[in-house]
Formats: sequence, C-alpha cells, structure tokens
Amino acid sequence: MGVVAGSSVLGMLIPPSILMIIFGVIANVSIADLFKSGILPGVILALSFCGMIFLLGYFRPGFVAADPKALSGDYKGPLDDVSGWVIAGKFLPIVVLVGTVLGGIYGGFLTPTEAGGAGALAAFLIALVRGELTLRIFWSVALETGRVTAAICFLLMAAALYAQMLTLSGVPYAVGQWLQTAELPVMLILIGYLAVVIFLGCFLDSVSIMLIVLPFVIPVFDAFGMNLVWLGLISVIAIEIGLLTPPLGLAVFVVKANLDDQRVTAWQIFMGTMPMTLTMVAVLAVCVTFPWLSLVLVGQRWSWW
Repeated sequence: MGVVAGSSVLGMLIPPSILMIIFGVIANVSIADLFKSGILPGVILALSFCGMIFLLGYFRPGFVAADPKALSGDYKGPLDDVSGWVIAGKFLPIVVLVGTVLGGIYGGFLTPTEAGGAGALAAFLIALVRGELTLRIFWSVALETGRVTAAICFLLMAAALYAQMLTLSGVPYAVGQWLQTAELPVMLILIGYLAVVIFLGCFLDSVSIMLIVLPFVIPVFDAFGMNLVWLGLISVIAIEIGLLTPPLGLAVFVVKANLDDQRVTAWQIFMGTMPMTLTMVAVLAVCVTFPWLSLVLVGQRWSWW
C-alpha cells in the first residue's frame, strides 16, 4: 500500500496532469510546456522508486515482503506462464489511450483540452470493445464526471475572485517589494515556500492548495525573475509530498478507505510510504538544484543560481 500511495505522484508529473493544467490557468503559463517539463523528472522519480525498492528488498527484505520466498528467483507470479501475446494484449489498450492523448498534444494535432476529450472518447470505445461498459455503469460515470467538473469549476471561479482580490489589495506586490528590500536569499524564500506547501498537504487536497497559495506567491516569484514552468513542476512535487506525510496525508487515507481491510492500519501505510516520501524529497532537491532537468525538453535555458 505504501508503494501504491507513494507512486501516485507519478500521475501528476507525467502528462496529462490536472494539477499542471490548473497551474497553467492560474499562472498563465503554456500547459504544453508544463507537460513537457514533467517528463524527465517523472522518469527520474520512477527510476528512483525502482532503485529504492530494490535496495529495500536487498537490505531489508522483511520490510518489502511478508514471505521472503517472494523475493527469491524461484517465485512465480500469476503472469509467469502466460504467453507474450496475452501480455501484449493487456497493454494494448493502455498504449492506445496514452498514445491518443500524448500523441495528439506533442504531435500538434490537439490542444490539451481537446486531448482530454479525445482521451475520454478513446477510453469509452475501449470499454465498449471489451464489454465492460453497461448502461448503468455509463450513467454512474456520467454523473460522477458532472460532479467533479462542477466542483472544479466552482473552485476555479473562487480562485479567480481570490486572485483578483489579492491584485486589488496590492498584498503580493507589497510582499514582493518587502522581500526584495530585505535582500533575503532567493533560495531561502523558495525553501520557505516549499515547506509551507508540504505542510498544507498534510491537511488539504492538491487542488485546494494550488488555488489558495499560487495567486499569492506567483507575483512574488515572478518579480524575482523565476521561470514559472520550473516553479510549476517543483510545486507539483512538493504538493504530492505533503499528501503522504502525517498526520492527515490525504493520499494515505484514500488508499486506506479503498483497501477495506481492517488488518492494515493508516499508520502502517504511513510507514510504508516513508521510503517513497524520502525519495520524492531527494528528487525535489535535485529538481530545485538543477532547473535544466525540467526545462531541457521545453527548449528553455534558465537557472536561479
């Protein structure tokens, strides 16, 4: 369960990502550039997770597997005796779905909004072909989509009013001028911002954190000349770290609620996510130190130091 909860951050880094779309809308930044910026850090984070799990399995096998035989070469999984064609057939719908969305965006055929619609259509057709979509399930999915869309629209409207209020009040400008006058190191301000975001992640969901914090801090960091694409990437990583940290890490409690197994406690899941959380902190530090990891695919060159 720790691996499931911890690796959920990859869905927010490797496009398409709803958090990057929201950041792009709030910060008025190209969503396609934000998507590109998350690919390389997402791959690095995925490889770091794999390396961390391998090291835990080698040095702390009791932490990874209840049965040590599961880590031996004699262990056979449910797909070991299955032909490669069967496995390829299981992956084919995923490849088609991801290829439709990302291929449409990076091929220049679709905007991010249109790619979302194309992905929904592709998922609908795949479900029909596989015979997994009944009329009752379709109606349930349509209602859930309406609820989520309405909630996000209200949040975005509230965020627009909040951002306009801050702009009219002049608070972000005043704070930016104070920080520049105080001559505080940019790194210190950035670390403070990331610490606040991680702390808020213990109590709030990802979208709420972005809608509350970003309208306030973006003008401040923009005044320092920071690259907003890079800022969006490290903000997403920091937000997802906060969702794994106690006492109220929302990702952990979502996993606990869907597990429906009273033998596994929330604290045990927190312990399981701890290696993943530390790995994410290390990758965040790397992305902060070397901005080119986020910007090389975007075609931009910038460094805060």
